[in-house]
Amino acid sequence: MGKNILWIEDEIDDVLYEMQLPFIKEGYYIDKVKKASDALKKIEEGNLSKYDFIIIDIMLPHGENFNMDEPYEGLEILKKLMDEKYSKERIIVYTIVYEDGVKRKITEEWGIKHFYLKEENPSKNFLYKKIKEIEG
Repeated sequence: MGKNILWIEDEIDDVLYEMQLPFIKEGYYIDKVKKASDALKKIEEGNLSKYDFIIIDIMLPHGENFNMDEPYEGLEILKKLMDEKYSKERIIVYTIVYEDGVKRKITEEWGIKHFYLKEENPSKNFLYKKIKEIEG
């Protein structure tokens, strides 16, 4: 049986489309969520244990548009994941956001060690290889 990934990313079907292909080829199921509001609903449903991994961008639209007062909606989602006790080892942050305060909060305060910048890791196989490394 294939593994399940919850991928929270507004560009999943365009810019990052090719990054899904190695997973699909290997039989992974990808549950795609493009908006912060939809991701929060998924978390509230309480079925996080069915996901082997969660890949998340920090900069997400809440509804149809970005909320420029709170541009990093992904932080709220990560906080909810921590509240639900989802495994920090199984969360991968893949984002364009590189602000020291944001990275420090995620990696040091919340203990999520898989934090990667899109522009530094653009290979279509990057996330697939990272998940394979985590799986051992």
